[in-house]
Amino acid sequence: SSDFIALELNGGHVNILMDKGNGMIEFASKYYVSDGVWHSIEFRFTATFFELAIDLKSETMQVDWGDNRYLDLLSNTFIGGVNTNMRVSARRDGMSSILDRQDRGGSYIGCMKNLKINKREVTLREALATEGLD
Repeated sequence: SSDFIALELNGGHVNILMDKGNGMIEFASKYYVSDGVWHSIEFRFTATFFELAIDLKSETMQVDWGDNRYLDLLSNTFIGGVNTNMRVSARRDGMSSILDRQDRGGSYIGCMKNLKINKREVTLREALATEGLD
């Protein structure tokens, strides 16, 4: 399977799933965020740890990737959902939010603002495809 990184909401908690080619690692936050209030969510990772900060409350997890030090991402970035091929792959890899939302196609329902990837602001104007946006 190819490398991937995913940030998902599952049961009101933020989950991070990541695979560098030697098995998926899942990191689930203890903080509940599906409460109708805006939250700040930041995620960073290095060769040895994950760090997830929700409203400046930080949680970390040590990871051992073995010899796989780099994340080789071969496809587009998906925000709020994935295409059919990625959905099948995500189900196979056990991504719980997609499994829980099969009736909605695995898409995120909610609000996002001030999205940054690699410290660069990303807007929906840059999207290659959108669906069901209000």
